[in-house]
Amino acid sequence: MSQELELPHEVLLRRYSLDISELPAKTQTMKSNLERELNLIVARSKNGQVNVSPTLQAKLENYDRLICDDIFELLEGNETITETQSEKLETQMDAERVKIGGFWEWQ
Repeated sequence: MSQELELPHEVLLRRYSLDISELPAKTQTMKSNLERELNLIVARSKNGQVNVSPTLQAKLENYDRLICDDIFELLEGNETITETQSEKLETQMDAERVKIGGFWEWQ
């Protein structure tokens, strides 16, 4: 994987100066599972080539989407952003996921 690759939930955490520990335990577990999957992908890459099956890509995207949803919920609950802002950010993060999807090579 590229050092430049930043998943949407990572963008949100950085943008709003959040730490994963501020999110619910289930979200922290999802983040851990996602990191484990990504580390396995990197370990199996050959000469910088990353191969991900469509099923695994969907799994990674789902983890990211669920983590983002919990971040939005926290931000709305803290009144850091409004629901309208949250919906706009969600659309942006979905678009970012589509871009990242082009990064993976199909097995």
